Order: sequence, then C-alpha cells, then structure tokens
Amino acid sequence: MDEALSNVARHALATSVQLEVIVDAEAITLAVADDGIGLTENVVGSGLSNVRLRAKQRRGSMDLIAHAPCGTVLRWQVPIRP
Repeated sequence: MDEALSNVARHALATSVQLEVIVDAEAITLAVADDGIGLTENVVGSGLSNVRLRAKQRRGSMDLIAHAPCGTVLRWQVPIRP
C-alpha cells in the first residue's frame, strides 16, 4: 500500500495514519486510514487508478471512504483464491 501511504504524506495534511491488514479464509483486506483533510470532489489520479486496477485484476475492489470526523480510508480487498 505504498501508493496509499504516499498519498497521505503528499496530499492529506494528516497528523496520523493507521494501517490494518486482515487475512481470513476468503480475502486479504488492507485499510489505510488518515485524519487529514478528507476527500475532494474530483479525486482522480494515476496512483489511485493504479491501485484500483491492481485490485480489479485480482477480482477485488478498492474503495475510498470518508473517515469521521475527518480524513479518508482507502480499503483494498482481494480474494485469497482466484
């Protein structure tokens, strides 16, 4: 999740970041949560597009979620088995 951490460092103006890795029988889930300025209306960018593409190539997903009271959560999940 180097792209997610890089985005936090470059864009979020965050004072903290939390990483979570969950592995169960079905999937691997990675979450990066920050306390930064949150999502802007036009969140595009080649880095996030690449993260989303890598998830889709593995039949997974990538979501950007507003993190209360401020910040963003990037959640990346792929199944264990193809």
